[in-house]
Amino acid sequence: ANGCIDQDSVEVVFQEKHAVDLGPDVLVCPNVPVSLDATTEDATSYQWQDGMTMAVRSEVTPQLYWVDVKKGLCTVRDTLVLDNHPAPEVPNILGTAVVCPGVEEVLYESDQKNFTAYQWFVVGGTLMATEQDQMRVSWGQASNNALVGLAVIDSLSCTSDTTLLPVRINTRLEPPMPLGDSMVCVNQKDGVIYYVPETNGSVYRWLVDGDETSGRDELSQTQLNWQGPGTYQLQVVETSITPDTACSGISPPLDVTVFVDSAKINLIRVTTAPTNDAEIQVIWNVDHPSRFEGELQLTRRAASSEDLVVELAPVLESFQDIGLSTGNTTYTYEISARNKCAESLATRMHESILLSGQGNEEKGLVTLQWSNYIGWEASARYELWRRLDREEDFSWLSNLDGATLRFADTLATDGFEHQYRVRASGNGEDEFSWSNIIDLSFAHELIIPNVFTPNGDKINDRFEIENIGLYESNVLEVFNRQGTIVYRSAGYRNQWDGKDVPSGLYFYRLTIANLDLVYNGPLTLLR
Repeated sequence: ANGCIDQDSVEVVFQEKHAVDLGPDVLVCPNVPVSLDATTEDATSYQWQDGMTMAVRSEVTPQLYWVDVKKGLCTVRDTLVLDNHPAPEVPNILGTAVVCPGVEEVLYESDQKNFTAYQWFVVGGTLMATEQDQMRVSWGQASNNALVGLAVIDSLSCTSDTTLLPVRINTRLEPPMPLGDSMVCVNQKDGVIYYVPETNGSVYRWLVDGDETSGRDELSQTQLNWQGPGTYQLQVVETSITPDTACSGISPPLDVTVFVDSAKINLIRVTTAPTNDAEIQVIWNVDHPSRFEGELQLTRRAASSEDLVVELAPVLESFQDIGLSTGNTTYTYEISARNKCAESLATRMHESILLSGQGNEEKGLVTLQWSNYIGWEASARYELWRRLDREEDFSWLSNLDGATLRFADTLATDGFEHQYRVRASGNGEDEFSWSNIIDLSFAHELIIPNVFTPNGDKINDRFEIENIGLYESNVLEVFNRQGTIVYRSAGYRNQWDGKDVPSGLYFYRLTIANLDLVYNGPLTLLR
């Protein structure tokens, strides 16, 4: 502080860091003891994660381990994960469980083929040869206590539990129930393969309902052509002849059912929707949807558009096809599918109805034409339905001629706004289809005469206004030249005959209240 300088020094010594190695992470076989060794030369202490302080740990269990090893001034940690490796799956032994005394070289094999090693052993016979997953045995004298045993070893040297196949050495053989399809589709009834495990030295006879099948070569496998739908019993007789004895036996029966697939699909109708001409409803029913393989395929065809293909779940039984022009073209629908027997199924094609029409106001004529509904077994029957003006719903008008598919009648004067549609029906109550709706409009202008002659000759005897019947809210008033009302009628229907007034010039006023129309003009009455 007063110009003095002091000085000090320190010596730093660096110690080289030592290595600790527990080894790589390890998978261990069940019930196989494992030890961990953290030994490090000149280490002064060991500290494990659970407080243990030894260098070597024996019979450790799978978990995460770490150890701190101190040497001099430095402490180094290493970590290791010990995890369980599952034991190999216990194999099954495939082979004959009942054999003839003295039969030689009977084959046995494991159903597991991917292990590193196979440990076979035999009681009651002689192990003749082994080839990893299979081996052959020559059996000794009659015994109920013979067996074949097997354990397998995987790539980590883990060993499975031992599996045992009890074997009876007996003159009465017991071949197993034949293996193969017990449910056979009728379209796949030919060339069906059945078999039993083959025993060396045995010959086989195959029986259907107790009768021996023909043309077989005494093999453990047969190929059958079933006759047709029905239930059958299939058995096999095994015979084995050894130097010491002859043995035979019959298997339990395998019940085989040859069946017609129950999956069915029936397209019931296609119909223009009741309230929407741009929509067609497609309705069908399905029997046994679980017997369908995959989706249903609905196909729609029309001359004016590309084909539409829709895939639908077999549990569905309706489809709404929207955005259509049912007044311009017909639409054809078909539903196809495949059943679990790999058979292709398809419904009849159904085609919608296209209705067209014209109105002739001068002649009062309505003319309609429509296309034939296609799809039902029986010919369709047709009805004409109509809605006039402000009516809420369509109502039945007439039965139609299904042969000509044409209708004409003087219906124009029935209303101003006509809507028509055709209803087709088949034999079933669900077999019906509506056509598109067509609209026909008629002006029905009022034609009011300016003279009438009520003289009793039945010609022009009444004041008749053409089309007045269509104007229900009318009021007719007739005035004389002094402006006095001489006739008045609300809802006039051409009934005034002028008998209460003398011949002369009059004036009428016709009011159509609901249309805000008023007609005025002169009217001459002559006798």
